[in-house]
Amino acid sequence: MNPNDFCVLTAAAAKSLSMTALAIALDAKGASERPGGNQGAIVRAVMGGVDGKGQEWCAGFATMCHIRAAQMLGRCNPFAGLDNRFSSSAIYRWAQKNDKLTDKPSNGDLFLVQGGKTGHKHTGMVAGVFPKTIKTIEGNISDKVVQREIDRANLDFVKMGD
Repeated sequence: MNPNDFCVLTAAAAKSLSMTALAIALDAKGASERPGGNQGAIVRAVMGGVDGKGQEWCAGFATMCHIRAAQMLGRCNPFAGLDNRFSSSAIYRWAQKNDKLTDKPSNGDLFLVQGGKTGHKHTGMVAGVFPKTIKTIEGNISDKVVQREIDRANLDFVKMGD
């Protein structure tokens, strides 16, 4: 199923957490932060109502899409037990502990870019899977929500499926 072919309500009607989250993310494409770094409406929406104050908001965007999808579907928070949903490395540790790491990503799963001081430096959502690349939807790329295609090397994947 191509995630660009339907809207949030259609995905929710299908009762698919990952596809509803992905539709929410795609609906936000183009939303940008206010100049000045990690501030503005999109940042407050994904960072719990406050500006990022220097904190990156990529992981907040990806996790908030799933949390909103779960709320729409009447489900529990899919990140129960995660101590910091704004940290790519914390998401990795949570996924590892809960057996959610996968090497076979699907639409709606999270991807984590390896690197940085704590092990992972960026988080986004999978919006298409190809042999050597993935299509993404992600926040805080050039200060906005964008869709792009990136190489699968140096990525870890978190299974968010239903």
